[in-house]
Amino acid sequence: MFKPEWWAVNDRGNETYFENTVEKYYLGTYSVEKYKMFLKELIKDDVVFDGKDMQVMRKYALRLKNTLKELKAAGTPALDEHDNEITVVVAG
Repeated sequence: MFKPEWWAVNDRGNETYFENTVEKYYLGTYSVEKYKMFLKELIKDDVVFDGKDMQVMRKYALRLKNTLKELKAAGTPALDEHDNEITVVVAG
């Protein structure tokens, strides 16, 4: 699985400082497992995300955040491919 362009583009930084909107405000650092979980949230509503509509990004980042909270509360936190707990940074 590859990191999507909308999660990799330097859309907030400059030539010497990288900053990506999705990474900073919504999903946080990319991992394959986090991306798979985000896609599962989209699939629940049959949504295809192209990286342009940040309202869609926020909605599904929040849904992923809630899914992660539920998993953790059940004693089975979601882990990425490096065995780190998956988190998202979206406020809400």
